[in-house]
Amino acid sequence: MTLFHSVSFHRLRNAEIFNLSHGIKNITANYSGEGQPLTPVITRHNEAHNKLDEAMKKAQGSTYTALIGEADDKLDDAFLGFRYFLKACTYRPEENIKLAANRLMLLYKTYGYTLQNEGYSEQKAGMENLIGDMETKPQAVDDRTTLEADVWFNHLKSAHQNFKQLMQARREETLE
Repeated sequence: MTLFHSVSFHRLRNAEIFNLSHGIKNITANYSGEGQPLTPVITRHNEAHNKLDEAMKKAQGSTYTALIGEADDKLDDAFLGFRYFLKACTYRPEENIKLAANRLMLLYKTYGYTLQNEGYSEQKAGMENLIGDMETKPQAVDDRTTLEADVWFNHLKSAHQNFKQLMQARREETLE
């Protein structure tokens, strides 16, 4: 019976087994017991570790997955930052600024006030619509100008564009 078939190791997750195996490989790397009884065990372990390492790499999936997660976090931050900016503007004393902020907040509420919590597909579609309306509707453009919110809007737009590009790259990778 090998180490990986014993009951206690069977209950470990793949990542835990890999981390344990990696630690054993690091410890035994300096073992210089040529001809000693542990040499065949260490050799078999290292071969099994290398196979496990290759299997874990294949299981990770797309190389874009981690990048998409980071891009999603940045998009969420941009979305929330702009939303909080608009919410803060609704408390300004100037009536024209309050009205402009409320109209833009209405767009946020139309496409999802908590859009950052949605799945990738829903979030992408909602952002497309929100950004499209803020870019093309004359009233929304005027409101952005009134609030001097183009820095926030451009940051949101840029984060969304980066997110879309990574999603498209992953889609193309899986089609190959």
